[in-house]
Amino acid sequence: MATTYKYPFITGEDLKKAASQINLNFDIDNIQSSLSLAANDLKDIVSQAVWDEMITYFNSGDYNPDGTTVNDGLVNAFLAPLANMAMLHHFIWLQLNISNSGITVTKSDHETAAFKYQTDEAKEKLLQSAWVETSNLIDFLNTKATVWTLWKAQTAYVLNQVVRQNNVFYKATAAFTSGDTFNAANWIQIADADVVLNEWTLSQQYTEQKTLIFTGYKDFDKYFSIDRNAAFYIRCRYLISEIIKEDIYPRLGTKEITNEVMLIKVKRFLAYKTMALSVMRFDPFHLPVSIRQSIKNNMTKANNDFNYLKEKYSAGIENRAARYLEELDMYREQKDVNEIPDPGPYDNYEQEYDDDQKFVSML
Repeated sequence: MATTYKYPFITGEDLKKAASQINLNFDIDNIQSSLSLAANDLKDIVSQAVWDEMITYFNSGDYNPDGTTVNDGLVNAFLAPLANMAMLHHFIWLQLNISNSGITVTKSDHETAAFKYQTDEAKEKLLQSAWVETSNLIDFLNTKATVWTLWKAQTAYVLNQVVRQNNVFYKATAAFTSGDTFNAANWIQIADADVVLNEWTLSQQYTEQKTLIFTGYKDFDKYFSIDRNAAFYIRCRYLISEIIKEDIYPRLGTKEITNEVMLIKVKRFLAYKTMALSVMRFDPFHLPVSIRQSIKNNMTKANNDFNYLKEKYSAGIENRAARYLEELDMYREQKDVNEIPDPGPYDNYEQEYDDDQKFVSML
């Protein structure tokens, strides 16, 4: 039977299954506004279209929490990040009671307000869980979505490989190499619905990552630890693109970097420059837990201004990025970005020996 729920939870018990720290008696009606904020966070990360696909299936009457279909898995993948984010947004209201009499805190013979260090740790754990579960959601989308590419000329294709041409999906009918123009005889058109999770692979959040030099958030994490936070990486796509356009392409004059050493140096600079910008531009809520904690750990009684410490932390990373950019420029001066490495300094003086020669001169 079809329903019209706005979120994939019906009762407080459903919410507790997704975020076990919640009291079983929790009334889900009390956090509707926070669920809305959490839903908006996720829509920014995985797109409105993916959210719509998930909630439509949840309301279809076909959803089975123990099911094995991709759509069952999609709904399940949303539950934990949504629940944890909602509880994080609602955290302050869990501590306060607002009524006509004013704002009070819970205190009775059996209950009293928690200490600040306890609430601080609870918020950090909620935030950490929210971002870990969001990374799991994105991993699910990447793993389950049908892999497809834009059609290209003079390219080898295999049987059943999926491409997109003129906003239409096609599947190869055999293994072949494409010509200079698209030949419909080599393909069979397939409906969008047959391309699993195309809502994700057609989204800006997904497609814009294809131009960022990094292969994904795990690749970025190799150069600067972001706690494998996929949501943070997706939010950084504008920053990374900005840096590439301003600092990389003008230097290299190419969008393809085949020199492996050059590629490593580019990624290292990109990662540090991106982090320096993100610390200054992003709300602390969106920063990886370890980054935010590093800033907080530098707080002192003499100066506990978080914005000041953000600037100081960002400046330190910016200095490292500048040094890596200098290394990149020095390497560029030695060789072209894509050329075969030059021979060593003594290679031109190596002797070639012939077994038929009776004498060899070695100077």
